[in-house]
Amino acid sequence: ALPKFHELEGDVYEAVNNSSLGFTPKDIGAVYIGYAQAALIFKGDLITANNALDISLKYLQPYEQYPALSAKVATLYLSGQEQEAMVLYQKLRATNGFSEMNNHNINAAIVNFCEKFGAAQCASYTEHQPFEWR
Repeated sequence: ALPKFHELEGDVYEAVNNSSLGFTPKDIGAVYIGYAQAALIFKGDLITANNALDISLKYLQPYEQYPALSAKVATLYLSGQEQEAMVLYQKLRATNGFSEMNNHNINAAIVNFCEKFGAAQCASYTEHQPFEWR
C-alpha cells in the first residue's frame, strides 16, 4: 500500500517528516510518479496514472514537479484532453526548469502508450507532433 499522508488534515510535509518511515516528501512523490508510470505503461490505465500524478504533486515542491507535470501532459493528451495538455505544456515550456529531457519523456510516454494500447489521439499525435522540441 502506498503512503496516504495527503489524506490527512494539515501539512503533508510536516506529516511525512514527523513519521517514522524515513522518507522525505520528495521520496513519496517519486513513488507516486513511478506508480503512475507503471499504470500507464503496463496497464494503459490513464485514470489511475492521472490520479497518481495529482497525488504526487501534493508531496513535491514546485521545482521538483517537472517529471510529474511532464507525465501529466502525456496522460491528459492521451485521455482526449488535448487543449488542457497543450496549456500545461506551454506553461511548462515557459519556465526555466523545463528541459529537453522533460520534453523527451512526454513524447516517449505517448509513443509507448500508442504502440501498446492505441488511443484516438495516436493518429493525430503522429501527424502533428504537438510536443516537438524546437
